[in-house]
Amino acid sequence: MGNEETKRYAIVWRTAAMVLALVFLVNMGLTAQAEYAEEAWESGKLGDTWGLDVVDIDGDGSLEILAATVDNNISVYSAAEFSFERNILVSESEIFSYLYNLIEVGQLDSDASLELVAGRVGSLLTGFSVVDVDTGTIEWEEDNWGINDIVLYDVDSDGMDEMILGTEPIEIYNANDHSLYAESANLSGSVIAMKVADLMANGNKELVVITNEYSIDDNYNTNASGRLYVFALPSLNILVNKSIGNYLKCLDVADMDGDGQKEIIVGDGQMILNTLDYVGHIRIYDSEGNPEWESMDLGRIIENIVTDDVDGDGNMEFVIASDKIEIWGAVNKTTMWETSTLFSVGEDGALIVKDINGDGVKEIVTRASSYTAGNRILVYRISVPEEAPPDNTDDTTNTTTTVDDGAEEESQPTPGLDIYLIVAGIAAAAVIARVNKGRKK
Repeated sequence: MGNEETKRYAIVWRTAAMVLALVFLVNMGLTAQAEYAEEAWESGKLGDTWGLDVVDIDGDGSLEILAATVDNNISVYSAAEFSFERNILVSESEIFSYLYNLIEVGQLDSDASLELVAGRVGSLLTGFSVVDVDTGTIEWEEDNWGINDIVLYDVDSDGMDEMILGTEPIEIYNANDHSLYAESANLSGSVIAMKVADLMANGNKELVVITNEYSIDDNYNTNASGRLYVFALPSLNILVNKSIGNYLKCLDVADMDGDGQKEIIVGDGQMILNTLDYVGHIRIYDSEGNPEWESMDLGRIIENIVTDDVDGDGNMEFVIASDKIEIWGAVNKTTMWETSTLFSVGEDGALIVKDINGDGVKEIVTRASSYTAGNRILVYRISVPEEAPPDNTDDTTNTTTTVDDGAEEESQPTPGLDIYLIVAGIAAAAVIARVNKGRKK
């Protein structure tokens, strides 16, 4: 091999090395941008873990993670150190080890201590317990009330929260004397979720409720027709009553466009029995229940959704729980970050977005379950790079949005690593061709 040919091959190998280095650096850059959030904590296997909340239950200024576990207990963990602190017994039943899938904490009476409400909702053994957080005293326990959700809110501005029970009809109770405060008209279907919000930004609070009405068709398929209700508080007079889809799963309320008025965000989903495929959507409605936007079929059940400015950039994001956790830009409805598949995440309201340790950075707290890892608590910390993934332009993933004229347009995905590989390959081929041309001379 002559000197000239040796030089040519050296050029080829140097070019190939430079191309590989370029690809590696580009990949590292894309990976760094993708690390929009990272796992901060995973609890050990907790057995049957259901309800979840994050709140300062002892008034010391630090938050605690509350998780309903076995043996009628609520386990308390330090949110700053992820260390176990204590258990709170919420039922003295010697017959049943209940699964509490809802936890709320509020000021239900006139003493200085907070009360913890542990609910068994949406099951055959529905009921709730009210426990004094400081003393551990069970102040009120009820069974078989047909409850599907519980919200604590001071509806009469007396400084004490009332219990809004997602029964049929909706009921509001004074927790301090167990008296019925208000009751709604009858609903169509079973309550799925409830939120209290000032929808019109006029100082008046409303109760937003979604329900499913179940039926069986001639082929023995179960159908679930969804409805949206908006009730005035504290009277529970119906302001909105509209049909809004099928198999509703979750609810959130947020000001999506910065006009002061709230939008209603709903997630749904089901498994199609004859194909074993999953379908699911996210839908946005205005305060009167008129549709504003609907996603394409996402191919998964939307178990929970939280709308928040998670990264502090002034734009709202969706945190979505299905078989994984995703963060979407709420402006363009595109994926900014996602976990790997976790099997089942965020059911029964177990999805919380909050700065849990006071460092100014928000975390995502959720419950995940799988056949191998069991039930466990997961905490993801938002780790925003200097230039966060954009959430206000259509340039990340394929998604279908509805435009004003009713037509649909599909956004185009951002060029990823494959594009860079193609460009690098063309560059390498050009160099090799040039070398071969020189050899022929």
